[in-house]
This record gives sequence, C-alpha cells and structure tokens, in this order.
Amino acid sequence: MISSSSTSWLLPFSLGAASALALVWLGNETFENTAKQPSKVTKKKSDPKTPKVEALIDDAKDEQAELLKHTPKVAEKKADPKPPKVGASTNHEANDEQEEIMDKPDLDHRMLRKAEAVIQWRTTRLVLVVERCTNDHNYSAILRTAEALGIQIVYMIDPPEVGDGEGLPTNRVQSQKQHLRTPEEIEARRKHHLFARNATEWLDVRDFTSAEDCVTELRRQGYKLWVTDLSQEAECLTMTSPAMPEKIALVMGTEAVGCSQYMLDQADLRVYLPLRGFADSLNLSVATALILHQLFIMDPTLVGGITEEEKAEIREEWYTKLCQQRLLTNKQKKIRSKLQTQIKRCQAIWDRTQASDTPLQPQEQQKLEEWDKCKIELAEIEALLDPAKVKVAVQEWLDNPPKPLTDVRRADSHRICYVGKNTRKFHEDHWKDMVATSDKTTIHGATANEFRSKVNEAKK
Repeated sequence: MISSSSTSWLLPFSLGAASALALVWLGNETFENTAKQPSKVTKKKSDPKTPKVEALIDDAKDEQAELLKHTPKVAEKKADPKPPKVGASTNHEANDEQEEIMDKPDLDHRMLRKAEAVIQWRTTRLVLVVERCTNDHNYSAILRTAEALGIQIVYMIDPPEVGDGEGLPTNRVQSQKQHLRTPEEIEARRKHHLFARNATEWLDVRDFTSAEDCVTELRRQGYKLWVTDLSQEAECLTMTSPAMPEKIALVMGTEAVGCSQYMLDQADLRVYLPLRGFADSLNLSVATALILHQLFIMDPTLVGGITEEEKAEIREEWYTKLCQQRLLTNKQKKIRSKLQTQIKRCQAIWDRTQASDTPLQPQEQQKLEEWDKCKIELAEIEALLDPAKVKVAVQEWLDNPPKPLTDVRRADSHRICYVGKNTRKFHEDHWKDMVATSDKTTIHGATANEFRSKVNEAKK
C-alpha cells in the first residue's frame, strides 16, 4: 500500500494524463467527422461539450479531489522572530523600542554597561568540570574560553598549581620550569599564569581533591553528567540530539587518557564530537572550546540561563571589583604589585628558616629587615580600596543598573593591542595598518574618574 505522503507526486501526473486523453479523443472525433462530410467549406458552429469530454473532465476532477485528501498540507513558513536584545523585555512593542547600545569611547558607564551585558548572558545551567588537567597552558586556556563563552561555574578536580604569575611558582610548576631553556619560554608561561588568574576574577571556580566529591556535589545540585569519551559507546553531539537536560555538567578529562573510569561509570551520557581526519583526538583546551560552543548551539536558551538572585549576587561582586580596580593610579598599582611580591618572598624566606637551620644569605637578611616596612606601605594603599566605602559608592548603580551593551566588541576608536613594547616594535612594519595598533584618539581614564568621583562623594 502506498502511504499518503508517497502519493503527492501523482497529482500533477494524473491531471496531465487526463488532459492528454481528452485532447486525443477530441482529435479523433474531429478527424472522423471531417472524413464523413463532403469537401466544402462550411461555417464552424460552437457545439456544446460532448458527454464523453465531460465524463473525462469529471473523472480527472474526482481523481484530483481523492489525491488531495491523502496529500499532506505544507504549513506556510513563517519568518523566525529576531531574538530579544540583551536586557530587552519579552513584550514585542518593548523590543521594537529597545535602544541599541554599542561600545564607544565617550559612552557613559561604559564598563558597567559591559558588565551588565555579560551578567545577562551568563549561565549557571551549564557547569564545566575539568578532571585532572595536568598542563597549565591548557588550564589557563580552558578558564579563559569558559569565561568568554558565558560559563559562570567551573569545577576543577585536582587542578594544576599555576603559581601567582609574579615569579613565585608552586612546586608543580617549578618542576616544569626547570626544563625551560629560554627567557621567552619563561615569559610565555608567566603570561599563561596571568591569563588564568584574570579569567578566574569573573568565574566561580571550585577545586575538588577527588572525582567522588565533585560528583556528589553535582548530584546534590541536580546536574546531569555528560562525560566526554572517545569510545564507541559515546553518543555524537549533533544539532538536534541528544536532548538537552535542564542542568548539565560537561566533564572533560586529562590530556593523555581522558576521563577516569569512575567518571565514565557515573555518566548520565557519554558524548563526543565527530572528527574527520587521521587525528583521533584534539588538544584538551581546543576540545573543551568546541564542545561548549556546540552545546550553546544545541540549546540557545543556555545563554542567560541564570536566576535573578544569581544576577544580583554577581552584580554586587563585579561592580565592587570594577570600582576597586580603577581607584588606584597606574603608579600606585605598580607599587602595590611590587610590595605584594616582596612580602611573599619574605614569607617564603621566613618559612624556610623555620623549617631548617640553613643560614640566611645577606640579601635574604636585608629583605627580612624590610618586611615590616613593606607591610605598612601596602596597608596604606589597601586602605584606599576599602570594600565598605566602595560598596557605598556603587550602591546607586546596584539599585538601578545601567542599560547593558548590545554588543561587547570594542569600537575601532579604542581597540587595544595587548602586547609588550618590544613585541610591538618587532612587528611594526606588519602591523602598521591594523586597527588595534593605530592609536586612534580615545578618552583615557573616563571610567576610572567616574569611580573615583563616586568614592570621594561616599567619603563626605
């Protein structure tokens, strides 16, 4: 039996066949009548339709009607509505009137507007879990990627210790650093540490010593575990499948062997992205970026998947932090950073003296003598960043947040090249026509001055 969906192609064929039969029959009738009549010119009369022609037409109409009964109707395609802009109301009239706010140098509350846009795009429905990442390059790249894509929560199981970026690496990084051969490699590693530290400023990162503790916490919060796996048991991530749960924890494994067997056994679903080359795996940070991006494509509602209470909590933390970061001048920031490094070095020397009887070198003794002085100077600078005063200064914005940016990309008029002077000079000929190195006119310190003014008002 032919299904109704398979008969739709018969409709034009049947109508055409019926019309053709009618024309053939009329042609035969005309030929026979002409052969019987004498050969003389007569005036042609408009004869009414013959019963045979009417019957053929009726049969064609009946067949058409029958086919239409079994032909599925094609729904009229409607234009997809435009997604609402950041911070826009779901009301259509409100969306039409929503103001588009793009980044520009003279925009008021520029950093707060950017922060507000990021808050609106954040998601806590998707948590990234990284199990025993052993490479600090991947560690920093993963954190930076997660933050850029809108992830708010990252769980790290036995993460690498990446140091503080100030020349004070921890034991694990120190063992890696012993194999470095050039100052350029040392500087590159220091920058990776800074990238990781800067990314965590805007993330909720929680460390776990074991996979068991992490899984217990995820289950408690109601997350489904999607564990990445290269085995043939894993399910491929496509545009439409598998179905996305309301809360999902994506688990990425270590560089060498992937996720642990315990994590695979705990998985609600094992997933993978298809590869089409000879390489059967990707770099950990690259794989993390691709899979996270794929999940956002599969479920666009992940963007902004955060409660109003969570937004308010993040807003208070971020607004306060943005204000604190801009209260100090560049000179004060350099002094503060130098003092913090000196104090850490003094603490390390002191700890070593307490653990062993190794005599101090003259330089170490001098540093310890300056320890208290460094603490006093740092305390004076930290007093300028009093969180209570900063909270008072930003309270007005917390109560009435500025409208968010529609797009967080920088305007060309104040694009920035984040490289050192020597690197920039080395590439000067190649970069001379690029926007990021054009040094176009911009307003320096506008955001910092706004925050400082508010803090000064709060002190009065």
